Amino acid sequence: MIKLKFLTFFKGVVLASFLIQPIASLASEKQSAGQILEKMLAASRTVNYSGLVTYEKAARIKTVEILHLVNGDFSFRKINHLDGPKGQYSKLLPVDNCASLIPYGDYPIASSILSKESMEQIKKSYYFDLIRASENIPVRVAGRDAAVVLIRPRDEHRLPLRLSIDTESGIVLKTELFNLEGKALERFQFIKLAVGGDLDLLQIPLDGLPNEFNCDSVVNRAVSAAWRFRWMPSNFLIRKAERLAPARQDTFVFSDGLAVVTVIIESPKLSSKLPELKLNYGGASIVSLKHIFDGKVFNVSVVGEIPLPTAIKIANGVTYSSKAT
Repeated sequence: MIKLKFLTFFKGVVLASFLIQPIASLASEKQSAGQILEKMLAASRTVNYSGLVTYEKAARIKTVEILHLVNGDFSFRKINHLDGPKGQYSKLLPVDNCASLIPYGDYPIASSILSKESMEQIKKSYYFDLIRASENIPVRVAGRDAAVVLIRPRDEHRLPLRLSIDTESGIVLKTELFNLEGKALERFQFIKLAVGGDLDLLQIPLDGLPNEFNCDSVVNRAVSAAWRFRWMPSNFLIRKAERLAPARQDTFVFSDGLAVVTVIIESPKLSSKLPELKLNYGGASIVSLKHIFDGKVFNVSVVGEIPLPTAIKIANGVTYSSKAT
C-alpha cells in the first residue's frame, strides 16, 4: 500500500487522471456546488421517490427496488431484493434527527447519515470537488441530468467517493467508492427512477411506531470504559458502544461523518475459535487479530470503508482496561 510520503504526490495525480474530466474546487465554484449539496441534503426530507437500483461490489451485481417517502416529520425507506435470496428491509426515521442518506456499503445497502452539522465534520477530513462535464455533453444517470461531486480524502486513511446528484430533485443517482489508486470498489446506481407524482399520495406506515428514536451515538459507558484505542484516524468520533448478549461481544462504531468503522471484540471463549484475517471485500477492509490481555486471548475485528493498512493499525491499537468486566 502507498506510503504517506509518496501518497501526497501520487494522490492528486491519480485522482485527477481516473476521473478524466478536469476538476473545479468548491473554493472557485462555491455557489453552484453549495446549491447542489444543499439540494442533496434537502431531498431526503422533502422528496418522495421510488426506483430500481443496481449495487455492484466484488464483481457481483445485485438489483433492488427502493421506495422513499417523507411526510415532514418522518422518512420511510423500503428496500426489496429482486435477485438472490429473498429479502426485504424497511426503516422509519425522524427527519430532524436522522438527516439525509448517502447509500453505499452493505446494510443491506448501508447509508452514511448526512446533515448540515455532519457536513462540517466531514469537511475536516475531505475536500469537495465539482467535476465539470464535457462541453455540450451533460452527465446523465437513469435518464436524468446529474451534477458530479468528488468527496476526496485529506489523508491516506479514508477512501474517495464520487456522487452523481440529480440537478432537478437533489436525489443521489449514483455513488461510486474508490481505493486510493482510483480503482472502483463499489457502485450504487439508479437505473429507473420515479419522483413525486402518485408517490406523493402514499402514506407512511406508522404502525408500531417506537416511542423514542436515536440516530446518533448510543454509548454503553461500561463497555467504553473496558477498552482503549491507542490510535484512530483523526476526526473519527464514537457513534456506538454496546455489549451484545449472550456472547458478551463488545462492539464499537466510529465515524468521521462519512466513513464508518466497526470494531468488534469477542469474548475469550469465542476468540480461540476465530481465524485471523486481513483482506478487502469491495470497499470494506476486514481485519481480525488476536490479542492477549491478562493472560486471556481476545479476538479484535475491524470492518470499515477504509484502506486495509488503516484497519490493521486500528486493530493493533486496541488495549484492555483494568475497568473491564
